[in-house]
Order: sequence, then structure tokens, then C-alpha cells
Amino acid sequence: YLVGKAYSANKETVEVLAQKGVYVQPIIYDSYKSFDSQHRKNIVDLLSHVKKTRDLSKLEKVIVLDDGGKLLSVASEEFEDFSNIYGIEQTSSGIETIKWLDLQYPVINEARSKAKLNIESPFIAEAVLDRLRKHLNVSQRILVLGNGVIGNSIYESLKQNYNVTRYDVRKNRSDLKDLSKLGEFDVIVGCTGKTSVSPDMFKYLKKDVTLASASSSDVEFSGAYLRRLAPQSTNPHENVVVTDIHLLNSGFPVNFDGSLHSVAPEKIQFTRALLFSAVCESGKTKKNGIVGLNQNLQDKLIS
Repeated sequence: YLVGKAYSANKETVEVLAQKGVYVQPIIYDSYKSFDSQHRKNIVDLLSHVKKTRDLSKLEKVIVLDDGGKLLSVASEEFEDFSNIYGIEQTSSGIETIKWLDLQYPVINEARSKAKLNIESPFIAEAVLDRLRKHLNVSQRILVLGNGVIGNSIYESLKQNYNVTRYDVRKNRSDLKDLSKLGEFDVIVGCTGKTSVSPDMFKYLKKDVTLASASSSDVEFSGAYLRRLAPQSTNPHENVVVTDIHLLNSGFPVNFDGSLHSVAPEKIQFTRALLFSAVCESGKTKKNGIVGLNQNLQDKLIS
């Protein structure tokens, strides 16, 4: 059973999976609604279908493989018996979402594994920059919001040819004390994983500023708010232009543009190997809550 995300699902892939017998939950997208609220409804509908079509108690293992914490959160509410449930989370934002839950089953933290942080992040940054460069020129001033593993990789690549500045709430990782000079930048790349520019800050933005997200969902630049100022759409990959603001890819991460691969297959295979390792490891621990991915497996993949 699979539920995709409106901005990252690929039509050809959905069709191939359905032909192979995978149940793919129909995806609903409305530009006037926040992505998270729509995604949650799609997940609720999926789990309702699962409970109607399968008796999960008769299965040896039920693996809940998540990307963002929403599926694990809803499963924690919808399921009643957790004796055969094993979770896997592959994003840091997802770990932040579920760490507050009273988890009655183990969840492997693939998101914060050393292997993922050290190896995958530059690949993601490269894919983001590949889509972003067509919107850049050397005369522009660029601001990277969030100097974590993705943000730092983007900054290090851009600084070779562009005038780029970093901002992070951690002062020792930031070039700016605060965002009072937000209006000096032509391009802003959001890498925080949460809302970095809220609607009350839009009035400080430079005219014709370009906003590009490199994190999950549409929260980085309050995407749903901006989209409601434009004509309603069912296409999550439109560039939205409102009030002199250019919001790339409707506020969703720019490397997810509807194409077959968001990252080159020969690189993202490392991420797939990590996920497969987590699947193989699920069931080997009965400790409830968030647990780390086996370090020996990580070391083998890295080597």
C-alpha cells in the first residue's frame, strides 16, 4: 500500500506500481489548501482502505515506511494493535514530528543516520542547484536560510560563482545577526524545514524576489498563503507570481518538478540501500520509540 505526495509523485511510476499490484492511494491536490492538511487526508483515506481490505493482526510484520512523520502519526492514532508494527522514518522533519508521540512500536531513525547525513546531503543539494541555476545570474544577491547539512552544501556550491550569504538561528553558523536586511536579496533559498519567511515578512522582501524551497512540504515560504493570491490550480509544479514575489514550484522543493527522478538514480541508490537496510533491520528490536539504524550496516554501505 502506497500513498504518494502531490509534489513528488510521478505519474509513470504510479502506473507501473499499480500494474504490479501495489495499491496506490489517489492523490488530491488543491493549490488553495496547505499541503500538510491534504496529505493527512490522503493518509487517513489510505489507512481506512487498508483496514477494510487486510487483517493486519494475521501478518508477521507490518512495516510503516514514512517520509515526513505524517503516516506514522496517523498510524499511531488509527491502529489499535501494535504488536507487529515497525516504523521507519527517513527525514529529520519527520523525526521532529514523531518524537513527541507516545510510540507503542519501534521506529528506525534512518533520517539522522551518519550515512545519510554525510553521503546523501550533497546529492540533494546538487539536485536542488541543478533546477535552481536556470533562475540565477551572477549579479544577484542570494540568501540561504538554514545552515544545516543541506543548506551548507548549497552554500558551499554557490559561493564559488555567486554572491551568497547564510542565515541560521545558530549565530556561530550565520553571516547575519537577524533578518532585518531580508529586502537586500534577489533570491532566497529556504533550507530550514519549517516556515522561514511568514506572510508578515513579505512586505520586507525585495521587488521581484525569487523564493526557492529545498525542504519538504510547502511551509518554507508559507506556500498556501501565496497560492491563494493566484488563480486556483491542481498543478503543484507551477511557478507562482504574486505581489512581486516569484515562488518557484508552488513553494515545494524545486528538485521535485514532476520528472521521473528528483535525484540521479546512480546517486539516490545509496538512500534506497539505507532504506532497504532499515526494512531488513525492522523486527530485530522490541524497544518502543525511536531507535538508531545499525551502525555496522551503515559502515558497510559507506565503504
